[in-house]
Amino acid sequence: MKQFLSKIVLVIKKRKKLFIVIFVILTLYIGLFIFTKRQPTTNKILPSPTSSPNTNLSNTNYKRVENAPVYILNRFNSLTDILGYTWQDNKIIYATKNGIFTLWQNKQLVNKQIDYINFNPNGKAIFSNQNIYYLFDSFENSTKQIGSDLGSPQLSGSGNYVVYQKENLLNLQSVKNNQTKTLNLTDSQNINFGWARNNDSFYIYKRNLNLIDIYDINLTLINTIKINGNSRLIDISEDSQKLITVNKNSLSLIDSHGNTLNTFEFSQSSTLNSYWIDTNQAFVIETVKRGSLDLFDDYIWVVDTNGNKKFITNSYPITNKLNLKTKLFTNKNKDFIVLNEKSGKLWILSLVPSKIATYLEEGVSFYPIGSNYKED
Repeated sequence: MKQFLSKIVLVIKKRKKLFIVIFVILTLYIGLFIFTKRQPTTNKILPSPTSSPNTNLSNTNYKRVENAPVYILNRFNSLTDILGYTWQDNKIIYATKNGIFTLWQNKQLVNKQIDYINFNPNGKAIFSNQNIYYLFDSFENSTKQIGSDLGSPQLSGSGNYVVYQKENLLNLQSVKNNQTKTLNLTDSQNINFGWARNNDSFYIYKRNLNLIDIYDINLTLINTIKINGNSRLIDISEDSQKLITVNKNSLSLIDSHGNTLNTFEFSQSSTLNSYWIDTNQAFVIETVKRGSLDLFDDYIWVVDTNGNKKFITNSYPITNKLNLKTKLFTNKNKDFIVLNEKSGKLWILSLVPSKIATYLEEGVSFYPIGSNYKED
């Protein structure tokens, strides 16, 4: 046995260099294997590829174009189960069923149970508590009772008027003096109504006729727009001069004469929601079913009347996806929009590339990523 071991030692001494080389190679290989297995995966919001005018993508595997601008989502520590929101300049005011709050430290502004609420874009809301309706003004931090049994009233952009339906009547009420004007409705079961966002004109959408009548505050009919084909109304611009319509997976921008300015195609299986950003740009949320397990993804776009279609971001970081029942508003500068997570918190999307939203007592502002930021 001793002789056998002695021979092995002798062989190792004679071939020492060879064994050293083999040992080094094996060590390097094992180290490289462990390193690659333990490399962390990054968990970041997907950046946003730009796309050429009238881009038609046949699937939802939207990939970033090299050097495309990056648009960033940021979640804030709001309360959850949010009913809606508005902007007070650059401050965000939102509501839950337990009251109205400011986003900064979730300070409560109204301490009432809320059964219904309708925000306008400009810091005001109408809400009900036990069938009593109140006007809320975030600038004055005031609450004023304006009536009862108003159904689902809609508040004008100025906050001076509400419009609401009672059976076959549509009522326009001044919140200053409660004076009411009335329109008789035909086929009252098949209408929708609302306001142009920053304009004291309201519309009645007659779904069976695919017809939109636009009125001023004197109940004077100022325009009628016919929607062609099987499209349906989604939103009306802030100056009441343009429409967004949807037909299956096609979205169209329509002028005040009913003429189609541009049509944009989305995925065959998609559901589309859209809101005007300004009189030329619209914000689009494309919801697409993923697989066979009732899972969905939201893809966010901006389209415009010149035919441009730009992919902004997606809802991958948002666990419960988006609450599409919430009206979406930008701030006055049109550089931020707030998104509401289902049963979750508020997210702010910067509409300016490479800048992330930050929120202080004075409201939302930009935090630049910096020139050293680099996407992997």
